[in-house]
Amino acid sequence: NKRIKKYLAFAKENLNSGYYRFLKKEFKELISILNQKMEFVPMHWDFHLGNILINKNGNITGIIDFDNILKGDSLAELGQTHHSLRFSTKDYKYFQYFLLGYNKKLTKKEEKLIKAYSLLHNIAVTRSIWKKKRRLFWIIKENLKITKEMMKQSKLF
Repeated sequence: NKRIKKYLAFAKENLNSGYYRFLKKEFKELISILNQKMEFVPMHWDFHLGNILINKNGNITGIIDFDNILKGDSLAELGQTHHSLRFSTKDYKYFQYFLLGYNKKLTKKEEKLIKAYSLLHNIAVTRSIWKKKRRLFWIIKENLKITKEMMKQSKLF
């Protein structure tokens, strides 16, 4: 909750009001869902294409690099993966493929949580590099583009 408040304060101060209102609405839903009983699990917390092993048939065969493991909501990790795959590949279909690799069909609640966690990761990255924006402006620009895409669609993909 403190982290969300910090990210919303950043958005209010640095982004246009449309982004801020959208993030505020999404994060309010996230907090509401998280206030319900949640099951916490070990999380990898460093998913990106370099840590996902794939065979020649395109199937996920393993995950490597568990240096950042922590305890939390497993859907937070899927949210980070959703953002990372979209950022890296410029296409949401790779997240769909990722889910297929685990034979995972999402409920509406899971989709809402993953979307909110994806946005949370997006704004965290944007906030962390904001002061270095000249050199890393391309990352901020891409993250804002992703946020704008998510503002226009109600689903994950």
